Amino acid sequence: RHICLDGWHVPSDDEWKTLELYLGMSQEESNNNGWRGNNEGDKLKEAGYEHWESGGSATNESGFTALPGGHYDNGYYDMGTGAYFWSHSESGSGDSFIRHLSYDDSNIYRNNYNVSNRGMAIRCIENVGGCTDSYAENYDDTANVDNGSCTYPDNGDYSLQFDGDNDYVEIENSGPFNPGYS
Repeated sequence: RHICLDGWHVPSDDEWKTLELYLGMSQEESNNNGWRGNNEGDKLKEAGYEHWESGGSATNESGFTALPGGHYDNGYYDMGTGAYFWSHSESGSGDSFIRHLSYDDSNIYRNNYNVSNRGMAIRCIENVGGCTDSYAENYDDTANVDNGSCTYPDNGDYSLQFDGDNDYVEIENSGPFNPGYS
């Protein structure tokens, strides 16, 4: 869609979750919909009341500087009181995950909305190429775009045999492995 400049992209729902985890949200909470967290939203919002309605406790500790641009849904809403951001991750037919920050809530709202009739902001993030497979020898936890550079250890030859009865995995020179599954 070329929404972002070359070398940049709209973050996925997982990339939003990575930011939320960095700010202190638990993994379990990050997977939920609705208002989540403790004060992670305040860490994303512009501090002060130049653009936000008074009543909040924004700190902008992250440097994200979210501004309350509101959203469009057959009219403009929450100008000055809410920031809304799309992710590029779909959650169902025609729906995408969004994030919402409110002037009077220190948490982050996550849910899925139909993209066909709503307008919200996007926040482009820079592409960082590298190996994104955590099982690879050269995994790069700062990479957000896989560049095909992943390398894997040579674990030798192995064979898998599953016949439906006493299934097992035999690894050469190691003997049988049977985890006891029925």
